Amino acid sequence: MQRTSRLVSALVLVGAAIASGSVEPAFSATSLVTLEAESMSATTGKIKTDATANGGRSYALTANGALSASINPASPVTSVTIRAKGDQCQGAPALALRVDGATVQTFSVTGTSWTAYTTTAAVPAGGHTVTLAYTNDRSTARCNRNLYLDTATFSGTTQSSSAPQLSVRHLWTNSDGTSAFSPSTDSARTDVFIAHAFDSFAQADAYHANRPAGQAYFYADFGVAGDPCCVASVLDAATVDAHGWWATHNGARIPNPWGGASWLVDLGKPGVAAAYAAALEAKWGAHNWQGVFADDINAWRNLGYAIDGYASAGDWINRAVVPLVRTVTGAIAADKGGVVIPNIGNWPQEPDMDAVADAASGGLNEWYLTWGGGAGQAVAEIEAEYASMRRAIAGGRTYLGIVHSTALTRYAFCAAAIMGERDKVLITNQTSYGSAPLAWDPVFDLDLGAATEPTRHTAGSTAWSRRFTNHALSIDTGAQTCTIQ
Repeated sequence: MQRTSRLVSALVLVGAAIASGSVEPAFSATSLVTLEAESMSATTGKIKTDATANGGRSYALTANGALSASINPASPVTSVTIRAKGDQCQGAPALALRVDGATVQTFSVTGTSWTAYTTTAAVPAGGHTVTLAYTNDRSTARCNRNLYLDTATFSGTTQSSSAPQLSVRHLWTNSDGTSAFSPSTDSARTDVFIAHAFDSFAQADAYHANRPAGQAYFYADFGVAGDPCCVASVLDAATVDAHGWWATHNGARIPNPWGGASWLVDLGKPGVAAAYAAALEAKWGAHNWQGVFADDINAWRNLGYAIDGYASAGDWINRAVVPLVRTVTGAIAADKGGVVIPNIGNWPQEPDMDAVADAASGGLNEWYLTWGGGAGQAVAEIEAEYASMRRAIAGGRTYLGIVHSTALTRYAFCAAAIMGERDKVLITNQTSYGSAPLAWDPVFDLDLGAATEPTRHTAGSTAWSRRFTNHALSIDTGAQTCTIQ
């Protein structure tokens, strides 16, 4: 992007849905799955008769051990409540909740009668393995610490059957300066929240507290490395220097093309991809993230000169960028269940960057429909964007695009609906990189209905249109206008 650690002005996301299910205009909390402890598989302990437990039975863990079971929620899980109690002995029993091997929360079970212990969670719909582990058994001559488990309830949000099927979902990219995002008022309208740096988890937690099923991504600059005080890069400069991973031009380090005390990393050097994956997982930690926003992978064309060891920009993409993105995306998906969305930069003029989106969970087009200040794009450039968009959608990936004008919000809304697919479109009217308040246009709430035809466009024309059950849309990319009938 235009400088390291800075995000967007006004964005449109078009592509595969980021979260399972359809658009969520209205929600109700509901229990998706309830596990009875005595019905779970156990490594130790025994079933106990207990008139105060659900169903009259509970499970006693009298030594370190665990209960496990499989769940298959139809909707994403947003919170988990465990009914437990404990025998205290120089401290309370520790209960670890794990999903697919990853610890979600550890509770100190201080209650000596049945008590509900609740935590927020982000568990996608589908099959998962749940473990309830007792981890700090203790016994002395005077006391014996034990853990008793009754039920574990996995709750989520389900859409009201009477709620309208809205055609647009919304995104917020937070600022690296003063944030204007109001969690209490803006979260309900924001499906995806991008915190500006990996250590902004408090912002993501505030977002999730108001939108439990929402998606939170953290920012990481993939292109450069710098001092961790000032640059949100994946690796710090000392690590890259120690391994000799700097990109060079005629043997000299290449400075960050957007300024600042950071330098370009050679993404194709042996060991870099694995180091990126490990560093991102460490930054993710145990926090409630759903993805990584990978900025500045498109460094080559912004440099104005070559990188040693690569014959061309295409060579750099194929041998450095694509393999690294594929490795990182695979690791984040396997170990964290999350997505990786790279900023592909000047995608309208660089269709060879489709290969990067193919290797990731999708891609961000920094110039969707507009150039700087909202200037229009040539027909061929917009057609190239459409081709990349449809390729991403066909591959089950997410397509993001920045619209560089808040005055063109309705134009962008129409274009996203015409070119994309229902329930796969996100748009935000956002300026000053998240330092200005969220603006809301009534058209965002428009229910187009289902598409009744594919996108209509004649090659070389500025006209695009599409009919839906409730409305017909058309745009003119030359005049940057939208008509809704």
